[in-house]
Amino acid sequence: MSYDRAMEQNKKLVAAHLIFVLCALFAFAQNNQRARESSPYRGKRMMKEHMLFFVTAIESEREKNNLAELEIKFNIPVDPRTLQKRHIRINGSSLPSEAIVAFNKEGTKIKILLPIEIIVSRRSEPFFHIELPDAKSFNNMPLYQMRFDDLRFNREYEFRFVGALKNHLDEMSGNQRGEYMRFEDD
Repeated sequence: MSYDRAMEQNKKLVAAHLIFVLCALFAFAQNNQRARESSPYRGKRMMKEHMLFFVTAIESEREKNNLAELEIKFNIPVDPRTLQKRHIRINGSSLPSEAIVAFNKEGTKIKILLPIEIIVSRRSEPFFHIELPDAKSFNNMPLYQMRFDDLRFNREYEFRFVGALKNHLDEMSGNQRGEYMRFEDD
């Protein structure tokens, strides 16, 4: 084997080792030593600091396998850590362990799948209520209204501010917000 050929093989071997070392360093650099403190959520989550945080819609419908789906929409992204199963109450009780809670990419919508008996009780009451006492936005803004009473199953409710200036909700204070109204659709 000639000297030139041996040097060419050594260059390839050194380059391969260098690439391997760089890849290994890059892979380990991604690990955060304080991973428990990080929040790996996708999408645009932070909003203007003064923006009001409120529910814009609540829908409920029957799904297959005797399940109910609740969908709650917000005007700005919600912090998912404040809306875990233990933080959501239906008819005064926390969600059961078999319930499934999922958020959309933007963080403005939450879907809850749960047994239908939790919403539609065997009692003669046609209404249910939802409580979100710990709900906060990503910039730590508490929810404007945390309890929603007199909701009927298989209905859609829209919530909005009536009498408020459009596109200036974040600049309003005190009584200038208008009235928070609920509209029902069948």
